[in-house]
Amino acid sequence: VTIAGARAAAGGGGGAGVDLTGGQDAASPDRTTVEVTRAAFRDNGWAGISVAGGQRVSVVDSEFAENGECGACFLGPAQGSIADSRFTGNGVGVAVVDTAAPVLRGNRISGGEVGIQVAGKAQPTIDDNRISKAKRAAAIFTDTSGGVLRKTVCEDVEVGIALSKTALPSLMDNECT
Repeated sequence: VTIAGARAAAGGGGGAGVDLTGGQDAASPDRTTVEVTRAAFRDNGWAGISVAGGQRVSVVDSEFAENGECGACFLGPAQGSIADSRFTGNGVGVAVVDTAAPVLRGNRISGGEVGIQVAGKAQPTIDDNRISKAKRAAAIFTDTSGGVLRKTVCEDVEVGIALSKTALPSLMDNECT
């Protein structure tokens, strides 16, 4: 499946190839709500996929290319995983904000402004990813975000891992500056 070309409405809103929504206080149903395998999310104005509220996704062996703000956005209390996928030329490869807690494992992220951006109180598990050619940084943690960044390799980036004074991720076995 290829999902491409979503654009925001003139009055704002929209622009996600797939937009999974739920209230900010929605609890995850403790089960996967959407499964995606071998899909392509390309050239969407805002996001390839947006996961919000109590939604939980499982994305495997997929491609996120040239999406405006982020290839994949995890918002609010969203959960799930993206594994063995490729991100190319997205504004941010994966954005994890608010209280989201996804697992990102075995992905390849190239180009764009930032590989992985974590903000708010988000607690992702980021494991065994390779990030290259991001213009600003491979990974940025801001606010009081945390989680785990492990076995990540940064190549051909000016800044590998950027941390705000209040961000507290666990950093283990990374090959990043």
